[in-house]
Amino acid sequence: MSKPRRRALRLGVAGWIAIAVVVTAVVVAIAAPWLAPQLPTGGSILEQFEPPSVTHPLGTDVDGNDILSRLMYGARPSLLGPLLVVVLALLIGVPIALASAWRGGVIDTAIGRALDLIFAFPTVLIAALLVLVVGRGLPAAIVAISIAYIPYTTRLTRTMALRERNKAYILACEVQGLSTAAIMFRHLLPNISRFIIAQATIAFGFALIDLAALSFIGIGIIPPAPDWGIMVGDTTSIAQGNYTGVIAAAGCIVAIVGAFTLLGNRLDEGSELK
Repeated sequence: MSKPRRRALRLGVAGWIAIAVVVTAVVVAIAAPWLAPQLPTGGSILEQFEPPSVTHPLGTDVDGNDILSRLMYGARPSLLGPLLVVVLALLIGVPIALASAWRGGVIDTAIGRALDLIFAFPTVLIAALLVLVVGRGLPAAIVAISIAYIPYTTRLTRTMALRERNKAYILACEVQGLSTAAIMFRHLLPNISRFIIAQATIAFGFALIDLAALSFIGIGIIPPAPDWGIMVGDTTSIAQGNYTGVIAAAGCIVAIVGAFTLLGNRLDEGSELK
C-alpha cells in the first residue's frame, strides 16, 4: 500500500465525517445567497417568533428574521473569523518560533519572556482595549484573539523545531553551507508542517468559540448582522421562551468545533506516526 494511501486511512471514518461536516459548512457559507430562503435581516416585527413553516423552515426570531437564513449567512463570519485568527497567529508565531529554536540563548529567553507577558492579558481584555481604539466589530475581535493565540502557536512550533534542530539532515545542510533561512524554510519547516497544520486545525475550533463568546458579550460582530455568537446570545428570544435560533446556532458551533478538533487530533496522530 502506498504511503499517501496509508496516511489517508489514518483519518478513519470519524475523520472523514469531520471533513464532510467542514466542507458542508464551507459550501453553505459560500452559497448562502442562493440557498437561504430569505434575507438574514430586514424582517418584519409582525412576523416575530413565527413557528416553523414552508416559508420559514426554522421559524423567525424576535425581529421577524428567518432563522435558517441567519444560520446560513452567519456561517460566513463564524468561519472566516477563526480562519483569519489562525492565519495571523501562524504568520507571526511560526517565524518567531523558528528564530527562537535556532538561535537559543538570550534571544530564546527574551522571546519566552515576551510570550509570558502576552499570556498575562486575557483575550477579553485585549479585545476591550482594541474596541476602544478601533471600535466594535469583527476586525477588532480577530486581532485580539490573534494576539492571544500567538504565544500558543509560537511555543508549540518552537518545541517541534527544537526536536529537529540537531538532527542529521539539519547538520548536513549546515555543512553544505546553506543559509539559515534556507535551512529553516526549505528543510526544517516542511518537516514540522504536518504538526503545525494539526495544531492550527485544533486552534480553529477554539478560535470559533472565542469569537462567538466576544459576539455574545457585545464586543465582536455588531447586531443585527448574522453571526452564530449573536444568535446564541439572543436573550430576548430566551426570555420569550423561543429557543429555536439559540439551539440551532449552538448546535452549529458544537458541530464545527467538534469536527475541527477531531480532524486536528487525527492529523496530530498522523504526524507522530510519521
